[in-house]
Amino acid sequence: MQTVQMNLMPNSIFQSINYLYYEISSPLESQKLLPVTYDSSFEDLFDILDKYVPWFERRETRKLPVPELNFKYNPKDIVVCVSGGKDSVATVLHYMDLGFNVYLYHLHGINKVYYDEFEAVKEIAEKLNVPYYIDECTLCGTHDFVEHPLKNYIIANGAINWAISNNIAPNIAFGNFAKSRLADMEFNVCGGDSMDMWLAYNKIISRMIPGFCIKIPLYTQKDTYDILCNDPDIIEHCVSCISPYRFREHWKERTESTYGIKLKPRRCGSCWKCAAEYITLTDMDIWPVNYEYYEHCIEIIGRTVQKESDICRVSVQDVWSEYISHDIKHSKLGDKIKDAIISNGKIKYTK
Repeated sequence: MQTVQMNLMPNSIFQSINYLYYEISSPLESQKLLPVTYDSSFEDLFDILDKYVPWFERRETRKLPVPELNFKYNPKDIVVCVSGGKDSVATVLHYMDLGFNVYLYHLHGINKVYYDEFEAVKEIAEKLNVPYYIDECTLCGTHDFVEHPLKNYIIANGAINWAISNNIAPNIAFGNFAKSRLADMEFNVCGGDSMDMWLAYNKIISRMIPGFCIKIPLYTQKDTYDILCNDPDIIEHCVSCISPYRFREHWKERTESTYGIKLKPRRCGSCWKCAAEYITLTDMDIWPVNYEYYEHCIEIIGRTVQKESDICRVSVQDVWSEYISHDIKHSKLGDKIKDAIISNGKIKYTK
């Protein structure tokens, strides 16, 4: 079982979400859970957990007394929850362009394997000249998901708690995609990023903050790149890698040596996220292309598809559709790529 320790308003709905995070983190010790009644606003979330978490034990709900928050704030405030990744940074730029008072919020400690995210957030805030706050939390124990489905709720709770404590409007934005739906996602891996989960969160927080609405301005990853291409220098300050922090520099040096290239900071060059970024930014003529490494990047994402699908042969077109946001006809490899295949992790051309 995993718990999250952080400073939050006492006796708030945030505390209920924290406890639910603990309850669903693992099937172990489920018989030892204390009797708890949740507010009726949790029903939509419970419907999702019923469907996707085999060990979830539905709790009793009723309309509980929840203290409403009375405060004055500027409706042009927006707090963007920033991981340091491109999508959250694109969200920051989106609201800056709209003339909002943008604040960056980062919860340090929620992602143990990506220890340096907070450093990227500081760099980005300083480059964009916007205020930021690095909050802290401590995780104790383990959970049975690849990515805990309530992790984003914990981050959003912290952002709202910080905003209210500092007389900032609790308008909270995330760099997830409005198109993302649970029916098309692996709940165990990325379910917490879905709009289904955000709509359930909306309903819960609206009990405490009437009219609250989480902001998810990006529809697909194409929106991310459309925004970032207007300020390409910011990209190198982003974290764009899913390799563990402790391995990243070693893998980066290995990739640079093998292909004779120079990667941007905080990239390993060998995970699917680094590969998809390289393909996209070279096709957009933002980065120079190394064709040998470009092919290798296609093989990286191809192997990822093969692993996820448990198949040894997949078309590059299918791989592209899964991981790249622009049309394959704009690939630096031209027409020959659309009929290529990935077989046992290697690209094969049929023409």
